[in-house]
Amino acid sequence: MNILVPFNDPTALEDFLDAGVGEFYMGFYDEPWTARFGETADLNRLSGFGSEANALPFEEVLSLIPAVKEGGAQLYVPFNAGIYSSAQQDYIAHAYFPFLAEAGVDGVILSGPELVRAARTCGLKAVASTMCGIFNQDIARFYQNLGMERIIFPRELSLADIEAVIDATPGLEYEAFLMRNGCVFSDSHCLGCHRAGHYSLCRDLRFAERWEEQRTPNAAQPTPQWDRLFAEAACGLCALWHFERLGINAGKIVGRCDEREAILRDIRLVRRHIDIASACSSHEEFRRCMELPEGYKELCASRLNCYYPEVE
Repeated sequence: MNILVPFNDPTALEDFLDAGVGEFYMGFYDEPWTARFGETADLNRLSGFGSEANALPFEEVLSLIPAVKEGGAQLYVPFNAGIYSSAQQDYIAHAYFPFLAEAGVDGVILSGPELVRAARTCGLKAVASTMCGIFNQDIARFYQNLGMERIIFPRELSLADIEAVIDATPGLEYEAFLMRNGCVFSDSHCLGCHRAGHYSLCRDLRFAERWEEQRTPNAAQPTPQWDRLFAEAACGLCALWHFERLGINAGKIVGRCDEREAILRDIRLVRRHIDIASACSSHEEFRRCMELPEGYKELCASRLNCYYPEVE
């Protein structure tokens, strides 16, 4: 299973590759797009965060693709905004797809069926974003028949759900969320816009102060604690043994706006546990052999930060 991470900083490429990354996803910004369609027209899901989430212009992304390939990794570019007009779809198909294909990009991440034919016409691998909402076998087969070659499972799916979809769609590649920022809402049903100054509900809730009440054995009253665990430290490490068994192609570490060193720590943590999982004959053995860093006992206690809380 490959480790998939966001890529915004070209100076981090060597460090990420050395840490064990096999795949990257990278958005971009483009002034001609903005000039034509306006400031509120998103190219991808995080366009509203500007260069914080998409640090480079389109031309620089094209120039980085060969370097990623030479390092033995893959690179995917997202076009996963909530909606595109017909004019925007046509622009994407002609202004971006042919150049990405010529540069050798490994695929484009799409938010719906509208751009699949254009991607395939250019010879690009089409990847179904979480915006496609592939919650069951029927939706997965629809996108497979349409020409998608990889699907990204929504955060909300259990391991049983994931296995059922895999069994129903042989021949596809599969990507599952693994580490870092987790939204409590469904991407495919979200009408919020990720835009600085006009935050969506999920961002408001992420930075809101919430209370978790805990009782100590001798305390008459609960002790309040601040808790934002799931939003800040989502984790699916316990599911890695199952991912290996199911044939998941990529485990996704999210966080296009996160710090380089924080992402590197998670890459190394995931790489170590993929190796452990590969050497274990059962999930029980894997759990005994896990090497979680200091602080994870507290993170795991509430189970609020679990991507796959059903895993024991």
